[in-house]
Amino acid sequence: MIFWNISNRRTRIKNADIFFISLGKSGRTWIRTFVNKYFSIKYNTPFHLYLTDETEKEWKNIFFTHELWEHYTKATFPQRLTGKYIIPNKYLRSKKSIFLYRDPRDIVTSLYYQMTKRSSSSQSFSKHEFIRHEVYGIQNIISTLNKWHARLYGLNNSLWNSYENFLLDPYTNFFNLAYFIESKHPQMDAFEQSLSFSDFKNMQNLEKNDSFNTSILRPKNINDPNSFKVRKGKIGGYLDEFSDEDINYMNHELQNLHPFFNYK
Repeated sequence: MIFWNISNRRTRIKNADIFFISLGKSGRTWIRTFVNKYFSIKYNTPFHLYLTDETEKEWKNIFFTHELWEHYTKATFPQRLTGKYIIPNKYLRSKKSIFLYRDPRDIVTSLYYQMTKRSSSSQSFSKHEFIRHEVYGIQNIISTLNKWHARLYGLNNSLWNSYENFLLDPYTNFFNLAYFIESKHPQMDAFEQSLSFSDFKNMQNLEKNDSFNTSILRPKNINDPNSFKVRKGKIGGYLDEFSDEDINYMNHELQNLHPFFNYK
């Protein structure tokens, strides 16, 4: 494992105020929608999903990244050597970081549909094959979460929270998120409007109508619900998708996940 970054992304990392780290299919776009809507209302500026990517603004610059996951699943060999997707430890120690995690069984379920229904280069896998895939399967998902925990947990100025917590109590968890980002009580009118805007059903409608004007939130096939980015947002959705054999396999692999994550 490398901990350097000598790629052209290093400047973006250096300029960031906050790092938002998550594995793909963990709810990042949902959180990102809330955060960017909040700042667009608070500072009376047009909303878009990349608002907090901008620098030298009144609002915080937030670097959203899948970091280690992209290093393993997306980077070419030269990109791995330069550490293109890696945040060097010195920046992690000196800036705020937010870590969002989710049940690996639900991650691999959503990732299956991402790879087979949404990706521009959709691939053909059976569900049985996919969860056992060397790169995209549940073993690598669990390994990545464990490596992040070993490397990042306990950093000063870090916030760890789960997708499930946001679903079960969005008001409390989004409030805590906004407070952490700003280091002060959020502006409540902007907060409440942003919370309503990022409601799951509203985001589904916005995606269906292509209101975001970005491929991040645009269904590949409007007649196929599984090709939507905002698909189900369900806790334990994997139980509806896999055979008993596959569920038993995933449950067995889950025993290798660090107890901190508390998935049973």
